[in-house]
Amino acid sequence: MRPAPEGSPEHPSHADAFAAPIEHRSGIDSAYPAHELTALSSKARAIAGALDGIVARQAPVAGCPPTRANPRIAGSAALAMVAKQYLRHRRMRDALFPTGLFADPAWDLLLDLYVAGVERRRISISSACIAAAVPSTTALRWIAVLESKGLILRIADSKDRRRAYLTLGAQASRSIEAWLQDMSGIGSTGAD
Repeated sequence: MRPAPEGSPEHPSHADAFAAPIEHRSGIDSAYPAHELTALSSKARAIAGALDGIVARQAPVAGCPPTRANPRIAGSAALAMVAKQYLRHRRMRDALFPTGLFADPAWDLLLDLYVAGVERRRISISSACIAAAVPSTTALRWIAVLESKGLILRIADSKDRRRAYLTLGAQASRSIEAWLQDMSGIGSTGAD
């Protein structure tokens, strides 16, 4: 038997584990008719398969060898592109599934500030709140936590004392860069 083409709903992938028939999960089957759950499960499997196909066409991805069409490139700009792609995929995931399932505002803030630093853009606190993809009050609490741990720094606007900008601390920047290098293979010194 030939394996199903990659990206098709029948192709075995991590999507299968995620989209296992919902009606078999405890506590859910009593609230919804089985046929609706089966239909939702099929849709989730198809969406996850489509996402697998999109991710498979995007390189660099951890564990995927470089291709001539998309070689590994060293440097912060390439890592910033990986971070942007990662954030874009997170927003896509948020759009495909019900609201409130996924949230990691601290990580989203750190990645957004990393990209802004590489691109030499200043990020206001209000822009950082938007990047966190959570309500502003939640984002402000996370900004305070990250600031208290020295991961981000608040810089006053010299022209407008009411405004402040955020930037990554040096250690946070190095840590994010190491994570991006490991995840993408960009800048790694291992054999290709």
